[in-house]
Amino acid sequence: MALLPIKKACGWLKGIQNEDGGWGESCLSDSQKSYDPLKASTLTDTAWAVDALIAPEDQPTEQIQKGIHYLLNSIDKEDWTTIYPKGQAWPEAFIFIIISIAISFLLWLWLIIAGSLGNDARENANLINKSA
Repeated sequence: MALLPIKKACGWLKGIQNEDGGWGESCLSDSQKSYDPLKASTLTDTAWAVDALIAPEDQPTEQIQKGIHYLLNSIDKEDWTTIYPKGQAWPEAFIFIIISIAISFLLWLWLIIAGSLGNDARENANLINKSA
């Protein structure tokens, strides 16, 4: 038998399940420090919720079955929910990703320019040696 806090958490998860059998959480939850529903289900949020509901149960519940049904029927789904960010700290992670991409691009550009300058310098040295 599950402890009361676990039962309470599972009851909350069951209460926020979407009609399609899945779950979805908005990225705003992190910055608002409280749950903000996405109003659409995502594969990741559904998998996390189903996993959490399975752990304390001896038998599959209706919510678990609906969640698994959603996952199986949505595995090939390709819409905005499949690329919607998952996990905590998305705003901070997004900034980090953008900065990382910018730094990588600048480093790549620098290497291209430095390589070109190096090739030009070697070619010029070869021309000078040949003409001497």
